[in-house]
Amino acid sequence: MGKIPKEFIIKIAMNHFRWLLFAQSHKALYFQYNSHITRMINIK
Repeated sequence: MGKIPKEFIIKIAMNHFRWLLFAQSHKALYFQYNSHITRMINIK
C-alpha cells in the first residue's frame, strides 16, 4: 500500500463531518416540521 497523503485524509474527514452536521440539522428540521403538522391536525 502506498502512503496516503495527510491532506487527502483531512479532506475526507472534513467532508464526512460536514455531511454529519447536515444530516443532524436536516433531521432536526424534519422533526420540527412533523410535530408542527401533527399539532395543526390536532387543533382541527
